[in-house]
Amino acid sequence: MKVSILEVSAIAFTYLFFGWLGIEISKKLRAPVSIGTWIALVLLTFVVTGFLLGPGGLLVQIIGFNIYVNSAFQAIGVGIIIGLATRELRRKVEGDDLT
Repeated sequence: MKVSILEVSAIAFTYLFFGWLGIEISKKLRAPVSIGTWIALVLLTFVVTGFLLGPGGLLVQIIGFNIYVNSAFQAIGVGIIIGLATRELRRKVEGDDLT
């Protein structure tokens, strides 16, 4: 499988931009986050990635610079999970554990 530098840069941009967007969304969720929310986020991240539009659902296509819808949703989900995890770790380290 041959991958061009343009495809690699599109994947990197997708995960950086949409991952950042997910982290920003995670700031809107109130703390602490229940275990049900964690499970739903992880499951939705994987389910939406695999079954939403199939592997070829394009969000943006500019001369080989392709951003796929599924990758964008996966990056948002991973960003939300990372944002929530860092917030929970920060709360535990600072001793602000309310549970």
